Amino acid sequence: MGEIADMMLDGTLDFYTGEYIGRSKGFPRTIDKSLPWEQRAYNKKSGAYGGIINFCMQKGLTHSQANGIIKVYSREKFNVVIPKAKGGIGFKEKVLPLLIESANKMQENFSEFKSWFNSRKQ
Repeated sequence: MGEIADMMLDGTLDFYTGEYIGRSKGFPRTIDKSLPWEQRAYNKKSGAYGGIINFCMQKGLTHSQANGIIKVYSREKFNVVIPKAKGGIGFKEKVLPLLIESANKMQENFSEFKSWFNSRKQ
């Protein structure tokens, strides 16, 4: 494949217009959010945390269920226990940083997480 096609597939170039849109995200992207296939209800957070949440939501889970998946995986694979926020209090201060840290570790070996996730869905 050509270099331009590779850049469109990895998200460096807009796959619809060919414009440069920034660093690669590892998947095709577009800046034209009016296109029908760009009208998604997925999580808008960026980075590894948003990527893991989006992956789980695309598999049919809710945002809170996706957070639960991160907690279970972190406990099983990293021996990190992420506490529950009491009535939403302390989520941003205590829980979210741990979720983000775990998501960063998960993203480093995403194929292992994906295999683990798929084995649990069966």
